[in-house]
Amino acid sequence: MCLIVDANVRNLLSERNSLVNAWLNGQTGNPRLVAGGKLLEELANKEHVGKRLIELERAGRLRSPDRTMLSWEETRLRRDGRCVSNDHHV
Repeated sequence: MCLIVDANVRNLLSERNSLVNAWLNGQTGNPRLVAGGKLLEELANKEHVGKRLIELERAGRLRSPDRTMLSWEETRLRRDGRCVSNDHHV
């Protein structure tokens, strides 16, 4: 199972007792955080969250899709017009 965390709640990644971290540190469901491209930059923008992302990556619990593919998909979503979002990069 994967989780996508938007930048507006990124502090949950650095709060050791948060439900997000409890799940990411657990063994049930093979937990993974998925973040790449612009979203990964936004999450890592705070130092304590950046350190947590490094920990997750080293533990094999961070999945980062290809940046070029993400950029292409974001452009496609913007042009299509059916996706109503202020975060096409998410």
